[in-house]
Amino acid sequence: MNIIISNDYEEMLASLELESLTEKNGQFSIENVINAVKNVHFQRLIIDITAIKNYQDVKNFQKLALHVNPNKIILLIPEALPESRNNQFLSALISVGIFNFPKDLNGVTYLLKHPNSYRDVAHIHQLGNETSEVRTQIVSRKVKIIGIKNVTAHAGATTFTYMLKTQLENAGIRTLAIEVGQNDFAAYKKEDTMISIRRDNLSAAILKYQDQFDVILIDFNDSDNIEICNEVLYLIEPTIVKLGRLLRINRGIFAQLHNKKIVLNQSFMTDDDVIDFEIETKTKVFYNVPTLDESKPEYSVLDGLLFKLGLIKKSSESTKGFTFFKIFKK
Repeated sequence: MNIIISNDYEEMLASLELESLTEKNGQFSIENVINAVKNVHFQRLIIDITAIKNYQDVKNFQKLALHVNPNKIILLIPEALPESRNNQFLSALISVGIFNFPKDLNGVTYLLKHPNSYRDVAHIHQLGNETSEVRTQIVSRKVKIIGIKNVTAHAGATTFTYMLKTQLENAGIRTLAIEVGQNDFAAYKKEDTMISIRRDNLSAAILKYQDQFDVILIDFNDSDNIEICNEVLYLIEPTIVKLGRLLRINRGIFAQLHNKKIVLNQSFMTDDDVIDFEIETKTKVFYNVPTLDESKPEYSVLDGLLFKLGLIKKSSESTKGFTFFKIFKK
């Protein structure tokens, strides 16, 4: 079933050819809309923005996105309205997870079949220029968001995220782990604090949980929506095989990682090996993490990393070493 809520642009939306359609016409408070649809199974919720009372206030759409999957929302903002040209307003919508805001009937028709992802609207998203309400809640939030990405294949981001979360919780820090585009977290059976989401649900998930946690860890997998993070850790498993394979795929990878926070994970490298690695790759290693047993109740070796990230006040560090063989051919 599809739902259309219209007001000034009822005639425009009436020409849509949709099966199993429910229509409501008039102007409604956002609370009325939420109550009408939140327990209803539907494919798309098409809203004429003029059907929402005080639609100029983006907080109304923030409330809607908390109760309704924002990926199902198509918000018609006709070109005649100044909001359709207001990048600050549109950016605020993106921050609450609403990516589909066409200006005309053709746009609505297209988005019904080809809904936007964040990538499609990223060029509009201006984190520094949102309304004060959204800036307070999304950008200047108290929660700290740490992104984690594998650079070498299977560098252990899922396990690494779990161990970081465990050690933060051991320090009394409320921590949520979010996995994007995969469902590997299910193995840990911690549904309240380790969740798996689709790529286009990330902004909405952060908005939903940011007041409940001090730190949010995001295992991005193949997703690139890292702009929402305070910091991003790039994991490299520094074995000859993994590094050789990485360089065959992308010879310029270490130039791309310049000034990024590189974490050597599942590493047997000594301090001297790390120095050699930095010289050969022309990069700076942010932290060197040895191979750890994820079944243990604590991972004190990670305290040094958490300290460098400003997440805890005290740190203890240890490393294990092996001789690093030169594999970077000139």
